[in-house]
Amino acid sequence: MQVLLHPSDQPVFRLAIHTAGCRLELRINDVPVFRDSSGVSLTVDLPVNEWLFQGSNDIQVLMSPLETGAAFAEHAQVEITLRHKFARDAVRNMIDIGKLRWRPEPEQAHAHHQEEATLQPDDEDATLLALPGQAEELTWRHGQPQTMTDKSVRICTSLLLPPPWPACPWQRSQPLQEDARTLFAVQGLVRAFHQRLQHGGYEDFLKLRRSALEIAYYLQPAEADEALGFPVLLRLREWSLQQLPEKGLKVEVAGAGRLVRLLNEQSCESPLLLVNETAGVAALLDAWWMFNGEWQMIR
Repeated sequence: MQVLLHPSDQPVFRLAIHTAGCRLELRINDVPVFRDSSGVSLTVDLPVNEWLFQGSNDIQVLMSPLETGAAFAEHAQVEITLRHKFARDAVRNMIDIGKLRWRPEPEQAHAHHQEEATLQPDDEDATLLALPGQAEELTWRHGQPQTMTDKSVRICTSLLLPPPWPACPWQRSQPLQEDARTLFAVQGLVRAFHQRLQHGGYEDFLKLRRSALEIAYYLQPAEADEALGFPVLLRLREWSLQQLPEKGLKVEVAGAGRLVRLLNEQSCESPLLLVNETAGVAALLDAWWMFNGEWQMIR
């Protein structure tokens, strides 16, 4: 039986998401990591190591009808698979820990969410998810679907991760209010970051972010640029950084009040936008901040 002896052998967690016919929001430890309000059939594969920490991790799924207060479409469905990938295992590099399925019919939802999703080694040579002394399997626990007053449905799940997974870095930061003072502060931070993106010197803003990526996904410093995405795009002539809007910005507080970001009121997306007009595509730069004696970009 193999035993993991090095941090780089720890798994990279991913969520494979399929949604159709409804609005979907996925939050990990009270931070929105995926949102879709289009209702079209959509499949996304999302790496989530950077949002998971030592102890109990809350993974919350919220489904809403396409029209507020209306019934769900008959074809509405959500399927989410929690997977892990071994960093060094090229043969068995992806294994499913568990699956969550939801449809608006009560009997189907009830049947699927009674169960716990578990991962069991399937043979004596199976690689474990644990260092010596830790549990040899992980369990993704699902709660019962809860119907809200606006007819949306929420499912709360949990995933317990033992050491050596790090503690949540913003647990001890100061709580933030969704008010005018926070908006003013974060606007200043985003505008300063935007200016640095235009003229260079933005690395000071990214020290914590770059370190978090390297730790979460076992990256070398040179690989962090590729993981961040936008440093590569900034160097390409086809891509241009858009101007920040002067008005219509708001703050969103998450992470139990410890994280904040700036959003465009109309699109509910980050106002930091890179555009390739030739290809007709755009890339959003999503910046989360915390305040711990000083402002820091945490994600």
